[in-house]
Amino acid sequence: MSKTLPLTARQPRPYTPPAIEKRHMAELDAWEAGGKKGKAPVKPIIMVAVPTSLERDTISSLLFELGVVQVTRETVRNIILEECFSLYGDEKGEELALFLEGFWVQQELFEDKVAFWQEQERQRLLDEFHGGKKRDPIPMPEHDSSVRDRMRAKREVDTIIEKSQLVRRKLGEQTSYSQVNGTMLVRLHCRGWQGFETQREAIAPAADGSGFPPAEILTEECTALFREELGHEAWQQLVVEIDGQYGLKAAEVGNSDSPPENGSKSDGSTAGGEESDAGASLGTNAATK
Repeated sequence: MSKTLPLTARQPRPYTPPAIEKRHMAELDAWEAGGKKGKAPVKPIIMVAVPTSLERDTISSLLFELGVVQVTRETVRNIILEECFSLYGDEKGEELALFLEGFWVQQELFEDKVAFWQEQERQRLLDEFHGGKKRDPIPMPEHDSSVRDRMRAKREVDTIIEKSQLVRRKLGEQTSYSQVNGTMLVRLHCRGWQGFETQREAIAPAADGSGFPPAEILTEECTALFREELGHEAWQQLVVEIDGQYGLKAAEVGNSDSPPENGSKSDGSTAGGEESDAGASLGTNAATK
């Protein structure tokens, strides 16, 4: 059963992507070095709305309206298993398929343990942020699979991707979904900003509550201009920030005006490390839950 977010948490929160923050600090240093002539550079701030049940439903509606279908990790992996037999024949194909199936089971167990570890770390940092007793970090879980198996899985999957046009096409569809989903997250949750040249333009929802769009969203032209002004790095940071809010618990949303930057990525994978390679997390859903 989903939790209802506090009314105070529904108000947009200010957010500045780290890449923009760095750019602003450089401009501020230059202004001070120049004798503080003229007005001080304004810190760019984006007002990001916390997702409610309506926004969660709206994302699905918008993507469905655009005809964008999500390609899941399970779908990609099933195609890879089928390609094992097509590319290598019954005997070798079955051996490889069984190996990959077993490896992916171990990988999912590892991902579950990492997710639990990340939740504990998030809670520990939140407790410290709000004045709680400091505790030592919990060691990150170790892989259940061997380095040899992880390297073999990566090698085998990379080879299948290279040889199979079907797998490459599905991965392309998955990437397309991720990109469109990220754009929709920004269009739906950016309620305003300051310190940017792009003028905000939004499409209002239908007066009777029906039709397209089901909620206020930025126009496509405004979104394109804003993305160009942000730059690739800051845009990705904004998408991850918004998507990360979909995983926050109600209590965390209500008291996380300045939450620690230690949460998991939106796709459930971890930053860096061998667990993020093609053999381990191939087909991981990117950008949304």
